[in-house]
Amino acid sequence: MICYKYNSPECSLPTTYSKFKSVAPRPSECIRDSCRSGCDTSLPSGYNWRGSSCQIGNVGLNKPTNMTAVDFYQKSYPATGAVDGIIPEKNIKTYCAHLSNDNGTSAEWWTDLGDVYKIYNITLYARTDTNDDDRLQQFYLTVYNTSDNEVLCGYHHDPVFTHITITCPRPLIGRYVHFKKKASVTIESAVLCEVIIIGHKYIDCTLCPDSVTCNDVTGCGACLGSYQPECKQRCEDGFYGTNCQDQCGQCKTNTICDSVAKSH
Repeated sequence: MICYKYNSPECSLPTTYSKFKSVAPRPSECIRDSCRSGCDTSLPSGYNWRGSSCQIGNVGLNKPTNMTAVDFYQKSYPATGAVDGIIPEKNIKTYCAHLSNDNGTSAEWWTDLGDVYKIYNITLYARTDTNDDDRLQQFYLTVYNTSDNEVLCGYHHDPVFTHITITCPRPLIGRYVHFKKKASVTIESAVLCEVIIIGHKYIDCTLCPDSVTCNDVTGCGACLGSYQPECKQRCEDGFYGTNCQDQCGQCKTNTICDSVAKSH
């Protein structure tokens, strides 16, 4: 069963979810007009997009990853294990990323989302096939675009034995998500069996024309002489107007008409 809780009547954001195995998000399965509440058993995966524009989902799934060092004894289980979408009933080491913080250094892992996203919360799954695995503890989660402007999403001190969701104090804007376990921790490794990053692609409303309404989920309400959602791309030759929906006629000078004003 896939259960969701939503933080608003519009159901725009799943704040918690649980699923043992994921598949790639399929936006076509999103309910565009209205969101469901409570438990949803109709979809095969907890990683499918949600929200009025199919914009909310696990944006970290199968994204590029890296980490500072691989645990010496677990070299076959690299950084990608944390975003492979597999959460087995017993989080055995096969599906996990094994980080090391030997020699007093911090154990670090990060992922490149490939674009700028608005991030709401991050869920970490620990290894559960042992009874006393307390390696996931005393860690920071940050979000950033460049390494000199990292913003803290959250810090957790106590050991995590199953999973934990860290909700950012406010939605954070960034391309990279960074996990860092403190160097002073006695246990010299960390295990990430899955990292689930809930968010949506960020739309920069400052790019919209002054007269156009915008929100950072659906983009500009209308683009004069360019295409939605961000009004970045000008109309193709032969088209003009709001969202490039109008087709040009024959200009007097046999030149291409202006994408905004129609005439040339």
